[in-house]
Amino acid sequence: MDRYKTIINRKNIIILVSILIICAGMFLFRQIEDTGFAGLRDNRKALETYVDVYGGTDFATTYNMALEDRKNNYSDKVLRMVCDKLEYLSGYEAYVDSIISNAETMSRRKLFATQGGYRLKNIIRTMQDYQRIKDTVLIFDNDRGIEAFFEYKALYYFIAAAMLAVVMMMVEFNSSKSRNITYYCPDGRGRLGISHLVQLFVMQLLVSAVIYAVVFLEAFAVYGACDLSAPIQSTGLFKDYTFAVSRGEYILINYVQLFIIVYMLSLVLWVFLNSCNASSLGIIALCMLMGMEVLLYVNIEPKSRWELFRKINVVNLLYVPGLNTKYANADIFGVPFSFIGVIIVCSTILITVFSIAGVLMEAYRKPVEEYPSGIKGQLAQKMHELLSKSTVFIKELYKPLITRKALVIGLFFYVTAICFINDSKVHIGDNQISDDKMFIEIGEKGVAGLREKYEELDAQITQILDDMSTADSRLATGEITEDEYMSIYIRYMEVENKNTVKLRLQNKLSYLEEVEAVYGIQAVVIPENGYNNAIGKGSIKRELIIGILFTVAIWVIVVDYFAYERALNSGELFYMMKKGGTWLYARRILVCLTLTVIMFLLVYGYDIARVLRWYEMPFSGASAMNLSFMGDSGYTGSIKGYAVLLIFERLAVGIAVCLCAAAFSIRFGQKAQTGVIPAVGTAVMAVLLAFSKVWLISMLAGFTLVMVAMAAAGGRMWSRRWE
Repeated sequence: MDRYKTIINRKNIIILVSILIICAGMFLFRQIEDTGFAGLRDNRKALETYVDVYGGTDFATTYNMALEDRKNNYSDKVLRMVCDKLEYLSGYEAYVDSIISNAETMSRRKLFATQGGYRLKNIIRTMQDYQRIKDTVLIFDNDRGIEAFFEYKALYYFIAAAMLAVVMMMVEFNSSKSRNITYYCPDGRGRLGISHLVQLFVMQLLVSAVIYAVVFLEAFAVYGACDLSAPIQSTGLFKDYTFAVSRGEYILINYVQLFIIVYMLSLVLWVFLNSCNASSLGIIALCMLMGMEVLLYVNIEPKSRWELFRKINVVNLLYVPGLNTKYANADIFGVPFSFIGVIIVCSTILITVFSIAGVLMEAYRKPVEEYPSGIKGQLAQKMHELLSKSTVFIKELYKPLITRKALVIGLFFYVTAICFINDSKVHIGDNQISDDKMFIEIGEKGVAGLREKYEELDAQITQILDDMSTADSRLATGEITEDEYMSIYIRYMEVENKNTVKLRLQNKLSYLEEVEAVYGIQAVVIPENGYNNAIGKGSIKRELIIGILFTVAIWVIVVDYFAYERALNSGELFYMMKKGGTWLYARRILVCLTLTVIMFLLVYGYDIARVLRWYEMPFSGASAMNLSFMGDSGYTGSIKGYAVLLIFERLAVGIAVCLCAAAFSIRFGQKAQTGVIPAVGTAVMAVLLAFSKVWLISMLAGFTLVMVAMAAAGGRMWSRRWE
């Protein structure tokens, strides 16, 4: 029980609870980001009503009824979703039968029958697997909650992050010299290794189960519960899952599979970090490996010859529903086995191997050398010689980077930020692309060109409606042929889309006319989709996550650095020197600011590069007021200038957080890292960062005042500490 107390302390509990809160918060945010709470509630009520109306087992009939109702209410998104669901349910039996019949046909073909081998066995295995679910009776109910739960990929990566946090908490004890005492108790080393193994199992089971259960209950609270006894194939996401199990059974199966993979990864990391004594180089190597895995997964195409490295990638393996919803077999010595089954068996084997390796490593562990020998000792000696010849700034920079593992912390948060940035790309639909092209054509023609386009589109709609109103009578009298009638009807079916475009043109025209009247600037018609996702409302989620990661990383690095120096009381020696404590404080603040700028360039440099690659943003030299989402800002400068101000604002936030962290750590020491108030303050700064576009100049000035105040307060507290 004493070993659990080394992990279950205030700091570690705050870390794990923070992961849980962020995970649950992101799930809720993703559900309401398009509709808000009111829209989500209305959609749920509408879906429950449609379930009552179209409920039953005759899906073909109810599907036709839903299609008829949709003709009168084409814009109802919930009804469209219901139609898609009923279409899937009505065609599921035919879908399974077609796979079985195709497999039977292929197995009898001469090409496969004579060659035999893996291809024939795989065809037969596919036929047998789908025969298991041939007679499955599906139901139609409100399964939006369970669908959203399994589509939430971030859940599995948050569980992996919690797994990594638990492993780091366990190996933190091994980095201290206290484990040398254990080395001199040979009868207890093997027992200690087994206890560590059990502790890792219990902690991973507890943490992963809590996060998994909380998000599952949250999904049901948001969308309502569904029938857990129904076949899992009733949810369209699992149409290719070939085991006849209920939803409730699959939820447990999914968790067991996830836990096996996560526990295997945690064992591998635990053994690896223990083998290198949790050194900075070992953790840096781990972070680099994680970054490489992410880059491989992002850059390898699904159907390329390197696809295997994408399949066995950690990013792919962690999302267990993705492995179950895609039917795939693996060739094992000419015999087809389920891919997810192979992964689970291999994970179980690795768990056994690394469990034995971990226990043996604990049993034969050597004590930590105060002065390491060999290559490691020679490198340490060379580094010491180089540092002795370096400036004070370089020596101070070495402390947080290497001695206090700022490099490790920075790499971890940087890799995490890259993952979120790559996952934040917004897909721009065909209609939006068409609108953008139209706005680019109008461009600098401004209000006059926009009004001309609006009148042209309005005339087209009027002409189409007039033609359609007389088409039936003209067809009956023979004035037009059936082909001409179909041409008119096809154009009539496009009226709804044209009316939508007309409404967008009207809104754009009204806004630009107001801009010209109020601000006296020459309006330019600018496509807004790219700008909105880059610097507008569509970027809020991305900026919020990046802001939190950036500010938390800066806070942890700076607090750890100053708290370490505070604990050593080394400042007293410098204070008695000629230059005094203020000189030392200035050097250390300069080191922290350098680390902040480096972290800023890495994180936001990557973000800017990806945004410029993803989105088309023409007319960047025009006034930012031409963008409708900038209407409340009052900023009349260019879009380029606005983007530069945003960049400086983010840097100002980072510097303000850096100076606040320094002041807090000087006053409270290591408590500043585990306290709740600094964490809340950092999160508030990140929120302000994401929502500060409207008050850009005032926010920039405010952060500047915070910088000055915190720098002065920190310097005063540092000087008074040694008086």
